[in-house]
Amino acid sequence: MNTEITIFLTLSFLLIIFTIVKRSNIRIEPMLSIPIGKRKIPIIYAVMYPTKFGLKFIDYLVSIFPRLFKRLGLFLIVLGFIGMIVIVYVFGSETLRIFSKPETITMSTVQLVLPFKTATHLYVPLTFWLLSIFIIAVVHEGGHALIARAHRLRVKSTGFATLNIILPIIPMAYVDIDEKQMSARRAREQLSVLSAGPIFNVVFSVLVALLLVFVTTPILNKNITYAGLEIVQSSQALLKEGEIIHFIEGIPIKNTRDLYFEVGLYNPGEIVEVTTNSGIYDVALLYGPAGTTVLGITVSQIIDFKESSLERYGRLPLVSFKWFHNLMRWVFILSLGIGLFNLIPIGPIDGGRIVKVLSEKSSKTYGTRIWKAVSYVFFVILLILIFAPRIARIIGGL
Repeated sequence: MNTEITIFLTLSFLLIIFTIVKRSNIRIEPMLSIPIGKRKIPIIYAVMYPTKFGLKFIDYLVSIFPRLFKRLGLFLIVLGFIGMIVIVYVFGSETLRIFSKPETITMSTVQLVLPFKTATHLYVPLTFWLLSIFIIAVVHEGGHALIARAHRLRVKSTGFATLNIILPIIPMAYVDIDEKQMSARRAREQLSVLSAGPIFNVVFSVLVALLLVFVTTPILNKNITYAGLEIVQSSQALLKEGEIIHFIEGIPIKNTRDLYFEVGLYNPGEIVEVTTNSGIYDVALLYGPAGTTVLGITVSQIIDFKESSLERYGRLPLVSFKWFHNLMRWVFILSLGIGLFNLIPIGPIDGGRIVKVLSEKSSKTYGTRIWKAVSYVFFVILLILIFAPRIARIIGGL
């Protein structure tokens, strides 16, 4: 059995046992149920375990810097609006490109990130996916809680949760802020709390990027040699999963920097010669997001540890450090993506709730209708971007 499937089943089993043992404190929130006889059986549901974990620490921080966190909340509103403007611009420009230049659409602008492989989404190894999602959720919800307490809003509890599709699938964290108390506050305070989660994710991704650039990558580079790139996902018929890229147009490709630089020298549609361990192929380059040039593959870096490093440190510390470095790479990518995604003005996510506050404050009569209309429009646009290649092929065939 695949190692990642074994890990997933083991974690699911442990979470089920935990749910049974702590059932008196567990809260189940059904999302999708099916009727069986006179009962409704939840198929998709959240299992929530409320705690007080972290609340004392958050209150301690707020008590030391009360004015700082209130002012930070105002700055977060500005950053939140900037992020939302960027998202709206990207959504609008990419949607326009789908309908005006369908021939340039070869891959989805918005890709789901999941721990299994298909041609339509970004693959993340299961262990990295689970840990990254949990770390990002803790940062996100911690941001909400910190700014809420700075504005003296009641935080009923923090907690751990899982999103379940029959079995536990996604680990999560949450904070239970008193919604009635929050809805009665000024729009400025509500907006600062709502903006906090996504912006904390974006700022956290920047901090992780600095860690990668100035700490882990230099240390790793001193102890390894790059041995090529293995294809783990491919949109190209000629390039198969498991093949190792050695050259593009005769130029050695040792790492992702070499790959991106060499591909960036060409325009989408041009043919390049790609040499792998299985053969030599003439491959047409593809259009990426915003008209960039991509090869249409996802790769994994192959490395060899230097003999001098193995003798000095041993294999286990080096392997462990490489694993931590790879985890931080995924935390950076996912934290940035999830932070920006949460600023999309759709329904119940933070961006949608920001629009709801603004629309209801600006018009008590039509505010809710405006919020729903904006949510529906951007939900449709989101679906268009996810299924962009298929839609572009339909439009191109008209």
